Amino acid sequence: MILTLFAPLSGTSAEAVSEQVAAEQAAPEQVVTGEDAAAPVTYYVDSAEGKDTNNGKSEGAAWKTLVNVNKLTLKPGDQVRFKKGGTWQGTLKLKGSGTESNRIIVANYGPGDALPLIDAKGEIDAVVLQNMSYVTVEGLAITNPSSNLERWARGIYIVADKPGAYRGITIRNNKLYKIEGYVSQNKRHKSAAIFTDSTDSRARFEQMEITGNRIKDITVRGITGSQTAKNLNHPENFNYDLKVSRNLIQNTGCDAIRVVGWNKALIEYNNIYYVGHNTRNYEASFIAAAFPQQSIDTVWQFNEIAYTKGTNPGEGRDMDSQAFDIDHTNGGMHIFQYNYTHDNEGGFVLFMGSIVKGEEVGDFKEAIIRYNISQNDGNSGQSTLKGDRLFEVHPFGGITFPVKVYNNTFYYDKGTMALQLKGDVAGLAFYNNIFQAPAGSYPVNVGAVYDNNLYSHAPSAADAHAIQADPALVAAGSGGEGLDTVDGYKLRPKSPAIGKGIIIPDAWNNVRDFYNNPLPTGTAPDIGAHQAGR
Repeated sequence: MILTLFAPLSGTSAEAVSEQVAAEQAAPEQVVTGEDAAAPVTYYVDSAEGKDTNNGKSEGAAWKTLVNVNKLTLKPGDQVRFKKGGTWQGTLKLKGSGTESNRIIVANYGPGDALPLIDAKGEIDAVVLQNMSYVTVEGLAITNPSSNLERWARGIYIVADKPGAYRGITIRNNKLYKIEGYVSQNKRHKSAAIFTDSTDSRARFEQMEITGNRIKDITVRGITGSQTAKNLNHPENFNYDLKVSRNLIQNTGCDAIRVVGWNKALIEYNNIYYVGHNTRNYEASFIAAAFPQQSIDTVWQFNEIAYTKGTNPGEGRDMDSQAFDIDHTNGGMHIFQYNYTHDNEGGFVLFMGSIVKGEEVGDFKEAIIRYNISQNDGNSGQSTLKGDRLFEVHPFGGITFPVKVYNNTFYYDKGTMALQLKGDVAGLAFYNNIFQAPAGSYPVNVGAVYDNNLYSHAPSAADAHAIQADPALVAAGSGGEGLDTVDGYKLRPKSPAIGKGIIIPDAWNNVRDFYNNPLPTGTAPDIGAHQAGR
């Protein structure tokens, strides 16, 4: 039941959320696991002192190159350890499966801080995980540099090419940099620092976790699935339960996090900076920092996204380059809450409108955007609007898509804060938001609803219960880098926003504000992202 997915998000730990999501998944028909071996083996690889004629089973008898590792079919409990400070060229090819209680581990060993480096050296992939379950890859440095960007390039390629459910893959605490390949819109779809793909329609992933990785200075996407995966048109084999957390993604040519082909995904505590800056003068066209595509039931929370570049020139120059996007062919529920975005040239969020509905993912139920803080998003200078864009919403094409935007604090000090609504947008509603800017532009398109928002300037003409006043924020505009820098968006004790909100029906179990203060029950909340109390 979708409701239970969102119930714990109001104060429980990320781990508890992930455990509940996992528990709600239907038992797979065919989970691929390994057969427990009598004695798991730890293999050692030392690029300086090892020899491939050794047996690889001790530090003193380590292998030297990737040749012997690539021949292994790993068993439950097996480990492959690469010595810190070493460098290996080519592709590390991993296969085999562990069990839930006896995972395969690929990691490092030895003294020092220099992570072992896998350099693809001209190959498409640096590391490949093929048809694996219950495996952890951690503590590696991975690179795939090239002076030629006219190629596919991947850091970690996770692929399922045989029928079955591949469960329990964890990618954590790795450093991926200089993954350099296609930037252009029509070629980049097979490249990323971390890329997942099902090339068999009967194959899927379950309970995957990508956490604590540092991804920097790449021309390709950061973390993504394949938009051409064979299981996307087979709902019974959709991927289930993805968690992407605590990653740093900085200086990319394309999107940072793109959730493709997942049913239930939790994306939280990621820091994303400078998306679209590292294009090497190629045209990236349509990008956004973080978004679901062809997915069902996703939650995006506690993320910081900043400095996304406006990359779309020419006729489409006023499109994309936002912090968030609700992209095409999504179904179910999508919630964006407790995030802090700032200085993204395309604005805060994009909603793709009529192309959202897709048969393979079922009906689009609702999008909720609540208790976020946006500071100076939309200052691209590329928009054709009278003002700089905060929202971009495409036409809904005669379909009603419920999109509730409530209790957010939007601040802009560069000029006119503008909402870009294209065509009919039946179902789009703004409640209890603070809009603070020198001026605002709030178009009244077919179906758009504004109610009970607070404006520091002339309000929307359609907002019958608008409040026009200084919201009396503690120090608006003072946010820096990090979720802990935005106390300036709290309400002062005598703010006109206090107690002036309206109760939002069907609020999907939201019981906290941006700052983890509890919300009142049965009485009016405050307006904006801070619940100051009484």
